[in-house]
Amino acid sequence: MSELQEKYERLSLLYHVSNVIHSTLDPQQALQLILREAVRLMRASSGSAVLINPTNGFLEIQASQGLPADAAQLKLKLGEGITGWVARTGKPARVGNVKADTRYVMIEGNICSELAVPLEVEGVVRGVLNVDSDRPDAFTESDQQLLEALALEAAKVIRNTWLYEQLRLRARWFETLVSVGQTINSTINVDDALKVITREAAQLMGAQMCSLLLLDESRQWLELKASSGAGATYIQKPRLSLEESLLGVVVRRKKPLQVENVQTSSRYQHVEIARREGLVSLLSVPLVFNGQAIGTLNVYTSSPHSFSNEEVRILSAFAELSALALEKARLYERVVDVE
Repeated sequence: MSELQEKYERLSLLYHVSNVIHSTLDPQQALQLILREAVRLMRASSGSAVLINPTNGFLEIQASQGLPADAAQLKLKLGEGITGWVARTGKPARVGNVKADTRYVMIEGNICSELAVPLEVEGVVRGVLNVDSDRPDAFTESDQQLLEALALEAAKVIRNTWLYEQLRLRARWFETLVSVGQTINSTINVDDALKVITREAAQLMGAQMCSLLLLDESRQWLELKASSGAGATYIQKPRLSLEESLLGVVVRRKKPLQVENVQTSSRYQHVEIARREGLVSLLSVPLVFNGQAIGTLNVYTSSPHSFSNEEVRILSAFAELSALALEKARLYERVVDVE
């Protein structure tokens, strides 16, 4: 009878939690709800929902409760800490005394025990759900089973919210792309076209700054032709060598390139300018016309950002439209000159 009663209570709790965490389609809010319910059910003192960043492979805290504010800055490699071990092996970890466990990475000094389970989305470990306690041996086998069941529900929510967010962003981007395409193609002056392209690209991507560089006649140098949101320091920076610069790689390979932080990248040539301008993450895509790269379109964010595959595709599509519009404007100016 006691076992049946325990199973009934567990199912009842899961039913309640399922209703709560399925009540939103916002990814961040969903994670926070999942974590809140996990901490409550486990009678924990703190907890965190950690996801694997697909760009750099690090484990990053996406939601937390009861942890210090600076804990959100913590990044773990796969295999590092108890959380990293769970993410790498795909197995749960129940530790009664974290100070006696060599895997433990300290976040809060009063944490005594930890329970961590993997978050699997479509059979792939995408993160870890952690709960901590300031009491030793705080979590039981029954708690572990309950948290694993909660993680299964959480994985469904994460998958659904990701899909919804992707569809929502895709719809908004393509709607904007059509509108922007019409605006660009209605511009017949080259200088005007350049200004419109950088302004609309920055707005489309929610970027702090956008710049457009074109190859000179010798096809040896990339020259800044237009920008939106750039300060005087960036505008006055020297031209870039096609062979030696990071953006030159984008032109030569005719493929997009992103840098998580240009302020610390050894490949980025103007680190000091980036710091003065407050530029952090970079996404650069080639401008291609008739199979030939003619320059690059670059967007910068003011905080660390991992550009998704969808964002790369959208900016690449925008760059294709822009290259066509530029060549159209150039052709029109040639016709006017001939006349």
